[in-house]
Amino acid sequence: MRLTLNGCTRSLDVDAPTLGSLRRRLWRWAAERGEAVCELKVDGVSRLWEGDGEDEALGPHAQVEAVTRGVKEVAAEALGEAERYLPGLIAGLGRVAEQVGSGHIRQGMDLFRACLEGLEWVCGLFRLMVPLVGGDGGGLESEVEGSVATLEEVAAALRQGDLVNFTDLVNYRLLPALSAWQRRLPALAAALERSQRRASGEGGGGLCGGHSGTAT
Repeated sequence: MRLTLNGCTRSLDVDAPTLGSLRRRLWRWAAERGEAVCELKVDGVSRLWEGDGEDEALGPHAQVEAVTRGVKEVAAEALGEAERYLPGLIAGLGRVAEQVGSGHIRQGMDLFRACLEGLEWVCGLFRLMVPLVGGDGGGLESEVEGSVATLEEVAAALRQGDLVNFTDLVNYRLLPALSAWQRRLPALAAALERSQRRASGEGGGGLCGGHSGTAT
């Protein structure tokens, strides 16, 4: 198998590789260097997302391309995206509660499904921020876990058909949490910048410069 990693091509010897095992190997290798895999293509097709073809076998002639970037750099960009995205997500969830509360169940559920991916992305972003900002997070970890628990309660309410509880959870737990996170964004961006400045003197090569070994 040929792997092109950040523009550097090398052989990658893997016994009976699958797409899932390749992802885990690259993810682990990048994480050890404080980086994240931002792009992954197999034979020219994007295969970045976990769960997509997890058990798919990769042949010996597969052409794999991967690009990594520093986790903090990715997080800084994602915070900027969140600043633009959160107002629309909050407004959308408000409409979900209104639709379900007024009896327009199908419209509300369709809108909620459209919001769900965004909710998961936001939770993932703030969970990523916890170790990056360290003590500057000011209780962020407990807030993130609380919001993840709320999402689980929302899902349980939907499974049980308890639309009153569903609406209450959206109105009184989920929306306030997202609004609080929106207010936190400037402070988190500043904390991340301070963390980047502290780490700037530590050095360390990139995945293709300064690290001559193969991904293991």
